[in-house]
Amino acid sequence: MSSQSKMDTFESSGSPSVRVVTSVDALPGSSNDSEPSTVAASTDEDMVFEPDPDPRCLMCPGTSKISCQKCNAVRYCSLECKDLDATAHSIVCEQWDDCQDRPEPTFRRAIYFPDEVLDDIAYTIRLMWLDFWICKDEDGKMNQVPQFGQQFGHITMKDRRRHVVKNSAVLFRKLRHPLVIARCKRHTWSHLAYNAVNRILDTRFIPEWRGPIVVYAAESIESIEASSFIPVDMDLQDFRHALDFLNTYRSNAVHTDIRCFAETVHGVRINCIGDTDDDDVIFENVRLPLTHAIFTTQQVLPIPGLMGIPILCHHYPRRPEGDDDDPDDYEHNWEYRDLAQTWLAMPDGSFVHYDNAGYVAGSVVLARKDGKPLFAKHVHMLWNYIRNELEPRMTEAFKMTGFSIVSPSNIFNSLTTREAFEVFYANTVDLYYPNDLEDWRRPWPYAVKRRYGSLKRTSPPPTPQQRAKYEWISEGEIED
Repeated sequence: MSSQSKMDTFESSGSPSVRVVTSVDALPGSSNDSEPSTVAASTDEDMVFEPDPDPRCLMCPGTSKISCQKCNAVRYCSLECKDLDATAHSIVCEQWDDCQDRPEPTFRRAIYFPDEVLDDIAYTIRLMWLDFWICKDEDGKMNQVPQFGQQFGHITMKDRRRHVVKNSAVLFRKLRHPLVIARCKRHTWSHLAYNAVNRILDTRFIPEWRGPIVVYAAESIESIEASSFIPVDMDLQDFRHALDFLNTYRSNAVHTDIRCFAETVHGVRINCIGDTDDDDVIFENVRLPLTHAIFTTQQVLPIPGLMGIPILCHHYPRRPEGDDDDPDDYEHNWEYRDLAQTWLAMPDGSFVHYDNAGYVAGSVVLARKDGKPLFAKHVHMLWNYIRNELEPRMTEAFKMTGFSIVSPSNIFNSLTTREAFEVFYANTVDLYYPNDLEDWRRPWPYAVKRRYGSLKRTSPPPTPQQRAKYEWISEGEIED
């Protein structure tokens, strides 16, 4: 049997329905594989090779075989994964030996990301001992409260926010103990300095963090939910999990932009002029992690929504522009303008020309609100319908107002239905997608279903130098 057909299953899932990321119980995201490391590549002399298969690799679903020789507190499947984590791990690895002696019984080890940046990042982000006061309520229930006076002294309680992280969405597995991430609310950010953690995150896809951040650990999720908090010491593996959360919380990265081994949803990227070359496609199939910022939005594109296809939208970062004379020219996205505009339904019945703001949108990503797959074929056909069927009919109706007994609103209501789009789709899909194209075989938008699957290894096992490849394999449909 070939190594390709001999796939190892690591995790399985139930419903892959979209889970909206909230401020509590938010899932962590991931860091970027492509970012070059500033630390020299590891050699065999830097590592300790061990036969013990547990715990799993800190950076991928593989079985760990090596550990950091200096701290012996983190483990990897290969030198490739170790090097990927080297820049971040070196910061806390240097501090590990100095953070072993507990100053008082009520202190627990935590990690502090200050809103200051020194020349050496290793002396900015630091392990710390966080004090917990033991409190008792009128019923005798014990609770331990962290004391943030030194870190959050200038930030009031109402301007702080807490995230409880139970799972790693990057590795698609439960953490050994929950992490609690305390930060400042976003509405206060304009008055705060940038956080030091931005120096080791990929800020292309997330807003840069501001204000202080403290991460600490809990004994169990039950102690948090029961308001009887019991803290435990953080370790160096928790540092990576905290970075993964900060690196992808409300991120707008697609699956290929980040390190991700978890469930994804099929979506579509509409590339603006500046992001397309002669050989590039405008409507591009992509996969979106469930931590993507698009799933925190609720408003769907107006006309597709009326036709029974609830589509969410979110901006996507432009590729480097180089020496463009007028960057706005390269942000134009005609296709997204047609899909998103509501001018066709103007209540006063007057024709409204597009303004320039509708053109300049940059690249965007789309996904269905109901968690079902969305393919480039669906979006392309919706755009063709709006552009070539709905817009000409509505334009003519606006011009004929006063001479026709049929009002523009009546025409609009008759054309923005599922039935009208079904007829257009059936009659024209073969013109745009002949049967020799892969997209032609995609189901039409009213037949797609949410799917379930599992993470599987799709390459030979990892070697001491290189990690294996993994892919989320769809295994079946979920009935509505």
